[in-house]
Amino acid sequence: MPATEVAERYGVPFVVPVPSEDMITERGFKYVFRLAEKTSWRNRDQVKFITEMAEKFDTPVKTVALIYENTAWGQGAVRAWEKYIPEAGLEIVLKEPYPTNSSDLTPVVLKAKNLNPDIIMMVSYVSDAALLTNTFAEHKVKPLAFIGTSGGFADPAYFELTGDNCEYYFDISTWEPDVNRPFSKETNEKYTQKYGYGMNAEAVKAYVAMYVIKDALERAGSTDPEALRKALAETNLTEGPSQMYASEIVFDETGQMVNAPLVISQYRKIDGKMERVSVWPEEEARPGMEIVWPYPGVGN
Repeated sequence: MPATEVAERYGVPFVVPVPSEDMITERGFKYVFRLAEKTSWRNRDQVKFITEMAEKFDTPVKTVALIYENTAWGQGAVRAWEKYIPEAGLEIVLKEPYPTNSSDLTPVVLKAKNLNPDIIMMVSYVSDAALLTNTFAEHKVKPLAFIGTSGGFADPAYFELTGDNCEYYFDISTWEPDVNRPFSKETNEKYTQKYGYGMNAEAVKAYVAMYVIKDALERAGSTDPEALRKALAETNLTEGPSQMYASEIVFDETGQMVNAPLVISQYRKIDGKMERVSVWPEEEARPGMEIVWPYPGVGN
């Protein structure tokens, strides 16, 4: 947030690939352009996913617990959940913040366990996401579903830190290695060869951000801030490598990309290896894979 304020003050175009706090593009700035989805869009689609799964699997959902790291990101997610969850006819029975640098989240986990909510939704960075997951497993907490909100749950280190404990957890992001989008497979393969591990949505957004900047520079024909700002505002990418992220990249008058896609994945152990499997919406789901719902518990 502060970095974009400085860029705006000095009239320097600022492309935001990853941060999703809603307020980034809700301050009337003219030099800030964001590729990432808004956090509230994730929260909206998480709730839509829950209601669809409850109907599909005939598992009534009534109560939701919210556990979140206590910075602007987590607080922003809670504000969105407070809107979308009641609109879906569900009750929030717990709103529990915690410091990101927590070394023990047992009190948080036990509070959730005692309330026995149908759904546990979380906003975490990687170390706290892993700590929550492992502590939930230790105390055998078993809601209908655990649902993460990207961030730490999408970090490649997450399943290394949690092992089998993360299996069947859901997460939401804008891209997964198995989505059927142009350029995805070949770009991910090149990335894996170079770095030794595959891309995640954050890496894809950063990669596509460079393509957006390249396109704007070429159309502006200059590095003049005003010319570049105008070119970014007029971005309309419908072909090329940006297709691995979205079929069209266009920014609205606030600088927000208008159609950032969202996909829900589930951690699954396949041939002895933990993977993120795209499961929702149906058009993004990996062929041949069924959603596991409700959560069966660790090792089941």
